[in-house]
Amino acid sequence: MQFKHPELLYGLFAVLIPIIIHLFQLRKFKKVEFTNVRLLQQVKLQTRKSSQIKKWLTLLARMLAIASIIFAFAQPYFSAVHNPDVKKEMVIYLDNSFSMQAKGSKGSLLQQATQDLLNYLPEDQKFTLFTNNNLYKEVTLTDIKKDLLNTQYTPEQLPYNVVLQKAKNSISKEKNTVKQTIIISDFQKNSDFTKQDTLSNSQLSMVQLQPQVKANKSIDSMYLSHNKQRELFLNVVVSATGKVPETTPVAVYNELQLIGKTTLTFNTQRKSIAQFKIEENQQIKGKVEIEDNYLRFDNSFYFTINPTDKIKVVAISNDDSAFLQKIFTEDEFLFTNQSLENFNYNLLSDTNFLICNSLEEIPVSLSNAIVNFIAQGGHFCFIPSSQGNMSSYNALLSNLTPTPFLQKVDDIQKITAINFEHPLYQGVFNKEVSNFQYPQVTSYFQTPATNGILYYNGKQPFLFESKKAYIFTASLSSDNSNFQNSPLIVPTFYNMAKQSLQIGAIYYTIGQKNSYDLPVASQGEETIRLRTEDEEIIPLQQSFSNKIKITTQENPEKAGIYSATLRDQTLQYLAYNYNAKESYLNYYKPEDLQNQTYFTEISTLFDKLKQDFEVKDLWKWFVIFALLFLFLEIVLLKFLP
Repeated sequence: MQFKHPELLYGLFAVLIPIIIHLFQLRKFKKVEFTNVRLLQQVKLQTRKSSQIKKWLTLLARMLAIASIIFAFAQPYFSAVHNPDVKKEMVIYLDNSFSMQAKGSKGSLLQQATQDLLNYLPEDQKFTLFTNNNLYKEVTLTDIKKDLLNTQYTPEQLPYNVVLQKAKNSISKEKNTVKQTIIISDFQKNSDFTKQDTLSNSQLSMVQLQPQVKANKSIDSMYLSHNKQRELFLNVVVSATGKVPETTPVAVYNELQLIGKTTLTFNTQRKSIAQFKIEENQQIKGKVEIEDNYLRFDNSFYFTINPTDKIKVVAISNDDSAFLQKIFTEDEFLFTNQSLENFNYNLLSDTNFLICNSLEEIPVSLSNAIVNFIAQGGHFCFIPSSQGNMSSYNALLSNLTPTPFLQKVDDIQKITAINFEHPLYQGVFNKEVSNFQYPQVTSYFQTPATNGILYYNGKQPFLFESKKAYIFTASLSSDNSNFQNSPLIVPTFYNMAKQSLQIGAIYYTIGQKNSYDLPVASQGEETIRLRTEDEEIIPLQQSFSNKIKITTQENPEKAGIYSATLRDQTLQYLAYNYNAKESYLNYYKPEDLQNQTYFTEISTLFDKLKQDFEVKDLWKWFVIFALLFLFLEIVLLKFLP
């Protein structure tokens, strides 16, 4: 407690006045002789005792009244936590991610947050406010009121360490300023917050807005499958969080046309799969919809099915190539096989996957053409001959890999190890197997390569990859190997060819890195554009002789179906969806937030901040106390016997 006029406290010496009067009062008792009666003596003693108590209580009341009056004139007060005149800095992070669509007590959590900021932020207070996609630096409430009311939801949510870093960068290094950082969010567990350091240069306050009901249904993913009759089906994976109805309707549309509708039931894992039959080789610009009133952003899911472009495969063979013809069927591939003597080099400009099969020697012209083919984005597979010229082979391999062939070894080797993590075999095996019938070779070329895909028993690679080139170390001819009869040969060559042209998936996820190829040649500086009715973006793209490689990540920002166009001609339709990670209602608890200053209401936070700068005057209380003690004195004098 402090005083505005501490010099008046010397007036407390006035408290001695009633004490002096009490101790040195002039009135004395006078002794009067009376009949010696025993009962009167007892009454005299009791009367003296009661009178003494009354005097002491009256004295105390007078002293307290005088002291209260002196304190009131000295004007006592409790000082604020912070000096009211000190400069203030405030940084506010407002989470506007999709999870803030959840319903709170005053509408959606985002609407509740913006309305509370408008109600409780002082109009003259300067602050910096940033959301997941916008920044307003050194503004007042009047400056951004309209922008604040129009804040839109975004699929992007900043990791909490990025939020803290942006807040730290927004705060000045000035001394003698009070710095406040406020984080307003629902604090979903999408990134790790518990291991973050606190802000050393600012007081950190967290406002966790919590939904009233934690229940949601969302479309997680979808995929295509065939049944035994080779009919095509679209499988839609739907999940539920919290208490939701046991069944939910699911509908699939091709633009505005309803393809199918069904009702699914959730299992104990809170997941269910809806299946719809669709036509083969039909272009579909599709959308799947479910009914859910909790979070709306995940109620729709877009997908596309485009007529597939056949992958162009060329084989240069001086040996039996019938096994390649069986793998590269006409429904998915355009397969061409030519001998080295009759090979048309012009084919390479329109080829996706090139195979050199059992050539005994690689001419320099072919070697140069292969290197140029790979540089233009083509994929290549090299299969040596048992009678091949190793020097000729190494002249080619020196441009493809730092590990050429060392020597030829005539020895039986079984192929016993598979790199299950390699993209060639992803999705091929349900689990890692070790009891299949091992293929073998009778001779092979040794190499120190370590990036193997298939290995011999002695850990030497039978197949390895380098710079878009797949290199076998042994001939696949039937007189040297039984690999043509192995179950591995089909997925190996099939996936090699498939990866040479990344055909668009049925959907992509916004915010993740997505890559796909469009089988078209760009001329000059023409670019691919992704378009909807109200948006157009130019994605990152790389042109090759026979395709354009498209890469997207942050863009596009809105979910929907985009047309990939070149020279105003639509090449393909592509579907983009929001990441469903915010559909799972998993929130941090207060004890998880590193014991930071924690609030559940914005109003409570700003009341606390206001109190920290308020000076509390106490003189009114001491006036009240003085009156109470004077009233107490009157009561004592009048009513106490």
